[in-house]
Amino acid sequence: MQDGSVAWDPIVVDRQLPWQDKLFILYLLVVLGMAIIRSVGMARQLWFGGPLSKNDKHASTQFLYIWDLCAARAAGIKRMAVLTLLLALVMLTHGVTSILVGIAQEKRVWPGAVAGGLAEVVGLVTLGTLVSALLYGFAISYQGVLSRRRVLWSHSRSNDDPS
Repeated sequence: MQDGSVAWDPIVVDRQLPWQDKLFILYLLVVLGMAIIRSVGMARQLWFGGPLSKNDKHASTQFLYIWDLCAARAAGIKRMAVLTLLLALVMLTHGVTSILVGIAQEKRVWPGAVAGGLAEVVGLVTLGTLVSALLYGFAISYQGVLSRRRVLWSHSRSNDDPS
């Protein structure tokens, strides 16, 4: 007599995440923490920056400086979101590639041939997306430095103006 229960494979329960997945989860936690810290700092600067009056030129200049810095930080958070999306795409294509390679290594010829060909294509897409994410990361760092320098330069020039 057969028992009507479904077989349970305990190996699936004890499966450890690969190091790439652990690194990606750590990256997500760091990015989320940075975004929260930056958001709280921007909110504190903008909402609790002190009273402004139309007649006080120093307060207006200080507000514009804080506003420009917060705009640069907000743009940085947007760029981090795009970089995270690109890295998530890398993780997706890497996972699909490993699944297709597993299918290609099976004994059946037809699914193996199709999966092997798809694994090669997805592998190239993964490599291209990874290089794109790295280039975007470099662009983010340079653009952030340039925007902070521009803000400092424009506000130092406006403070030097005697009028």
